[in-house]
Amino acid sequence: MVGYKVEVTEKAQEETREAVRWIAQRSPEKAALWHFELTRKLTAWKTLRLVVPLRQKAKLTGKKSVI
Repeated sequence: MVGYKVEVTEKAQEETREAVRWIAQRSPEKAALWHFELTRKLTAWKTLRLVVPLRQKAKLTGKKSVI
């Protein structure tokens, strides 16, 4: 299976931490879930599990994939 190299910049990491803190002030459970899902999606890029279904969906709907 082909994968992509995923690099997360320092700025992106800091913005992620800020977002998690902001969400956690309102709902610690949602903050944990949000961070887990973000991490899962970044990991999916590495193995194409996310990319291929989105491209297939775009092909079926006739809409251009943003990926």
